Parts: sequence; structure tokens; C-alpha cells
Amino acid sequence: MAGKISDLYARPMPEHPMWISGGVLPKSGIMLMGGAAKIGKTFLLLDLAHNLATGGSLWGRTEYKVETPVPTLYMEQEVGEIEFQRRVKNRYETLKHPPPGNLFYTSRLKGFFLDTNEGQKILMNEIKATGAQVVIIDPVSRCMLANENDNSEVAGLFRRLDEALIEVPELSIVLSHHFGKPPKDAEEMVMDSLSPYNFRGASKWFDSPDTLITLASMDKMPGEWKRLVGAIEMRQGETPEERMKWAILYGGIVKPVQGHALQPAKGWR
Repeated sequence: MAGKISDLYARPMPEHPMWISGGVLPKSGIMLMGGAAKIGKTFLLLDLAHNLATGGSLWGRTEYKVETPVPTLYMEQEVGEIEFQRRVKNRYETLKHPPPGNLFYTSRLKGFFLDTNEGQKILMNEIKATGAQVVIIDPVSRCMLANENDNSEVAGLFRRLDEALIEVPELSIVLSHHFGKPPKDAEEMVMDSLSPYNFRGASKWFDSPDTLITLASMDKMPGEWKRLVGAIEMRQGETPEERMKWAILYGGIVKPVQGHALQPAKGWR
């Protein structure tokens, strides 16, 4: 129902309106992270999940902090439980400590399509069972029946997600999505490898979320498994001009990279 602006003005502001400060992940918000296939998105997402569950700085960036550890649910729909277990074991054996107890997962759930009533019921049941306040869905394209190239159908998916945010107070959702293939005349075009226009499918993918994080490959250094550069755009925070850089080490450990000497690798990655 409608309220008075004077009451809204007089109401104290919430002390912690963000799960991740600086506007990166607002409470009751949606984040979309994307890049080309197999560049290492899952390892950044696993690191994000760990940061959310334990608190502290996000990806080594002191300006972006998880103020309060939050129960987090990672719903992977791509690699399967055996491969997901391998990645988790490699990560935490390299770190030499076990995963936090408030970090949960599902793997390749049958019938989990977010744009259906059954899929919404599955999501709500998993949130209720785990107490999760942040849900990571990887990748979202495996969790929908809609045509990802159709703006109206993608908008319908986000309406479903908004319904979940209304039903569970302060719930936030993180989605991963792939970039599209380069156009045939890509060699003749000047392209920003971190542009949100690289997301595969309809423009609603990058119109709807509160935060966009786009990723591209960089030339790795000795001892690194992968190196990534990323851009972040926020509706509820100040979008930084500086691009973020990370090295993904063997074992899946994410380390921030300082400096600006290296540039994104050429072409679409």
C-alpha cells in the first residue's frame, strides 16, 4: 500500500543495506556475472560464496566488504556433483581448512527452471531448508525454459526472481551467464571485451540486474592457471573506473593482481 513520503523521510536508514558494501550486492538485489565459457567464472563464484559465508573483503578488494557472514546457497546446474566436488576439494585442501558450515550447494536439480511454478517451488524449498539469504545460480541459462534471446521472456524470468525477493526478505540472487560468440566480422570491429553487450541473448539480461560484473581473459603469468580482468557496474553504488584483475592459481585460489601493466588479451575470450 502507498505510504507517506514524510514517514519514509523520518524512518531511520538501515545500518547494513548491503550484503557486500559499496553497492556490489544490495539486500533484495540481483547480481549478474558473465564472460566467455571456461575462463574461470566458477572459481570467482566459489570465492564469492566463501566471502559471503565468512565475511571480510571481496576478492581481496578492501573497499568491498561482507559486513556480516550470511548463509549462502550455491546452485550449480552445469558441471555435476563429481566435478563440483573435485573443485571444492582442490580449493579447500589448498587453503588447508574446511569449508564454512553455512555454505550450501545443490547440483543439477531435476526440473529446476526458474520461470516455472515447479522451479520456483524448488528454489523456495531449498532456501527454507538452508536458511540461505544469498543464492548463487550457475549458470542461469540451464535454469530456464524461456528463449534467452527474447526480451519479453527474459523480462518474465526476472519478474519471477523479483517475486522470490519479495517472498524472502533481504534475499539476494547472483546469476552467472555466458557471453555470446563473436560476430563473423569481429576481426574488423573495435570491441570492448568487457562490455555488457557481450552477454548472450536479449538486452534484458543487462538491463534488469542491480549489478553487472563482466570478465575477460588476460595473458597469464608463470605459476598461474588463469588470469582475468573484470569490470563492474552498479545501480546502487558508484561504478569504479578501474578494472579489477585476478590471478586464479592452481587449486582454484583467487588472488587480486595490482597494477595496470597487462591489458586484456586481444579478441573475444
